[in-house]
Amino acid sequence: MTTKNESPQSQPLEASPQQKAKTASTSVYEQHFATLIIGLAAAIALILSLISFFKVNHFQQSAGDQKGKLQTRFAALEQEQTKLTANLANLGQTLQLSKESIQQQVSDLNQSLHKALRQRHYQRQDWLLQKAKYYLELAQINAHWSDSQETTIALLQAADTVLQDVSDQQLFKIRQTIATEITAIKAIPKLDLAGLLSQLDAAQQMVSTLPLKQGINNLSEENVAPADEDSSSAWKSKLRENMKLLEKLIVVRKHDDDVEPILSPLHQEALRESIRMNLQEAQWALLEHNSAVYTQSLKQAIEEINRIFDVSASPTQALLSDLQKLRGISLENQRPLVNGSLNLLNQFIDNQKNSTVNQSTPDGAQP
Repeated sequence: MTTKNESPQSQPLEASPQQKAKTASTSVYEQHFATLIIGLAAAIALILSLISFFKVNHFQQSAGDQKGKLQTRFAALEQEQTKLTANLANLGQTLQLSKESIQQQVSDLNQSLHKALRQRHYQRQDWLLQKAKYYLELAQINAHWSDSQETTIALLQAADTVLQDVSDQQLFKIRQTIATEITAIKAIPKLDLAGLLSQLDAAQQMVSTLPLKQGINNLSEENVAPADEDSSSAWKSKLRENMKLLEKLIVVRKHDDDVEPILSPLHQEALRESIRMNLQEAQWALLEHNSAVYTQSLKQAIEEINRIFDVSASPTQALLSDLQKLRGISLENQRPLVNGSLNLLNQFIDNQKNSTVNQSTPDGAQP
């Protein structure tokens, strides 16, 4: 009896059908869970790749828009240059007409002087007064139409030298006015064109060395390592390539940082060239004494530098400081007024003529 009772205990226990079903269900759940994880990873990778594609496409469109704006601006500058060329041509014609008018006036003055010299009734004093008047009229014309202050001063001094030989105390006021006009002309500040042009040239060269802002730096492309062609197993090599591709698709980004757009070197050079064109336009305005264009060109250059380049960098700060100083320079030429002495001399000559006529009239003559 004892042997029969112990025999069933020595045999191994078999799993019940419920346990087998539970084990199979757990295996199926694990397979579904793994499949779900893989699907989610693939979906995330696909979404990230689409996001990257749309961002790159957006940046390319933005770069295209900026390029179009630059082209539009270049076209506008060309039109403005055409207008300026036409204005220069018109100005040249006006200057030519003015030159002819001045030459005609000088010719008339010479004829008037020669006519005065031919008249016998003119005394030496009258001839000297006409000569001084001739110099003063030339000084007035030169002061109005020319920037040569030295020539105007020389003509005024020549008139004063002539008046020294006229023995009349009434001429003291005229000579005093001439001296005042000479002093006023010498006090007018001179514009150092050569120095200003050199500073603008140096500024154009310095634009190439300015560092861009961090937000628009050109991002360098990552070099993708070539696949290992010497691998003994083709499927292992393909697996490694797919893993590397998957690693590049899944990127961890900090969303609190600014997104940096991609700028090509050509686009960067176009931005720098735009600033150089503003500085060249300022040089042209400097030569033409066009204060409005000069100030506007420097203003645009300063605004572009502040927008594109790193203003915290020392080269950028130095260039902005120089451009601000250049912008503060006025190109308006102050024209000296030299009509005071000429008016006094004309009045003196008229008084002399009236005095001569009164002296030549007989005492008993009736009007």
